[in-house]
Amino acid sequence: MLVKSTLVSINHHRRPKRLAKGRAVATIATSEGPADGWIEKLRKRLDPFKVIETEELVRGRSRDTCWRHPLLRKEFDKLFPVAQVLIEPENAHDLRNCIEAISELGVPMTLRGAGTGSFSGACTTRGGVIIDMSKYMLEDVEVDAQRGIARCSPGASLFSVRQAALAVGWDMRIYPTAIPQEGTIGGFIGTSIWGAGSLVYGSLQSPGNFHGIDVMSVTKHSELLSFKDDLQGVDPLNCFLGTQGTIGVISNLEIALSPSISTTSFVFSFPELRYTTNYLVK
Repeated sequence: MLVKSTLVSINHHRRPKRLAKGRAVATIATSEGPADGWIEKLRKRLDPFKVIETEELVRGRSRDTCWRHPLLRKEFDKLFPVAQVLIEPENAHDLRNCIEAISELGVPMTLRGAGTGSFSGACTTRGGVIIDMSKYMLEDVEVDAQRGIARCSPGASLFSVRQAALAVGWDMRIYPTAIPQEGTIGGFIGTSIWGAGSLVYGSLQSPGNFHGIDVMSVTKHSELLSFKDDLQGVDPLNCFLGTQGTIGVISNLEIALSPSISTTSFVFSFPELRYTTNYLVK
């Protein structure tokens, strides 16, 4: 039984760069640097209407919520130069053309989704191009109710994936404790965040949490690579979890689900951290 739902965005980059107490941010650096007139050349390679230069839009998509941090706010523009161009691919064909054109021109690019994270994962570090996946392959979430697996594009909103699973008696194994409506599963996977369910299922990298992943290489001749969890002697899935897309752009994925259960939320207060951990262990 397959149940279809909707989706929304993604979050990916390349070449990590150290910042603020060891946090890593990343932007894909495809060569030594772009040549003059690269924006006009990009327009000729792609649909010119999808190459957006509107300052307000580009500036807004060049950051995530980390700019609100008091230690970063004053230095934000210096640490994260605003991109020059915003592109919104709608399908795999658009995405491949975009990656190949940008790679050929040697322009830095940053892939992002909703930008709800607070770890600078969707921020540009060298300007260049922002690839916003919020319009990427809408209505591409499927839940296999017999096997307990969700198949979706990285742009699927966490909210949509979870709602599709709950509708047929399943739930996400791990999800943020506070799910923003527009937050994406691609961003969640790209930063490999722990969350509700981690006490039972561990991290996203723990065995059994993923079934497969499709990745588009960031090269002048981009290839679509597929990896499954049954490859013997190799664990390629973990190469992409938590790497913010530094070694490829996730284009599709399969995650394991857990049977849904009725829950009630409580808030507990402890005087010291050791009391909290002792309570959780018990």
